[in-house]
Amino acid sequence: MLFTRLLTPALLLALTFNVAAFAAGSDETCTVLKQRDYKLGAFTVYLGEKRARVDCMNGKCTIVAAAPTWDVVLFNKDKQYFLVDRKSWREAGLKNMTRSIRELFDPRHHTLTKVKCLGRDSIKTSRMVRNYKRDSLDIAFRSKPNQKKINGGRTVTYTASSDFKFNKAIADFVEGFYLTLPSARVLLSTVTEIDGEKSASFVTYSIEKKSYPESFFAIPGGLKKVYSISAVATGQDVEGVLLEVLGDDHP
Repeated sequence: MLFTRLLTPALLLALTFNVAAFAAGSDETCTVLKQRDYKLGAFTVYLGEKRARVDCMNGKCTIVAAAPTWDVVLFNKDKQYFLVDRKSWREAGLKNMTRSIRELFDPRHHTLTKVKCLGRDSIKTSRMVRNYKRDSLDIAFRSKPNQKKINGGRTVTYTASSDFKFNKAIADFVEGFYLTLPSARVLLSTVTEIDGEKSASFVTYSIEKKSYPESFFAIPGGLKKVYSISAVATGQDVEGVLLEVLGDDHP
């Protein structure tokens, strides 16, 4: 009991999750997706049977979850972290940083088309966005934001796939990360069309199988808890920019 009291919350967190990550005693065979998003930058998703990891924000932020709890820990290069329980992650994922596309894949409200994408059975759906509004993260990650107004709106087409063999825990993790439905679980592509010109805002470059040692999914010690997911994801280098955009609106 005395030993437990002497440990910092971050060290307790690291010990707890390292025990979960190393419990199986073998390498983790993962489905690995290399992708790029205009908000999250280049990122790689590693999805195994008992562990999951995402390296995002161009490698500045890491997301890890592991059996048995599957609670999610986000940490960054500045040794900051934030903890999200499994249920909250499945419901909201990277809260306030990405928008849910679950409603877009609901056949009651949108037309869905079956397609092939990267060799996977997939579903495609589109929506018209009439008012373009730049969000805070878009501003934060661009040194010279384009202030030009877009007239007439834009059409955005999403392609996602459930042509993967995931257990329930991994499926929940994936649906939380992409904010998708079970019928279209892994987002593979987003294409925006404005005035006849198309541009990809979300791209999947490759899907493959690879094995990784248990240590790859370990959570480092010496982490300090911060007030939000976005604080971890952006890190100290752009936190000041975000505060200028959002105002000092945090605990």
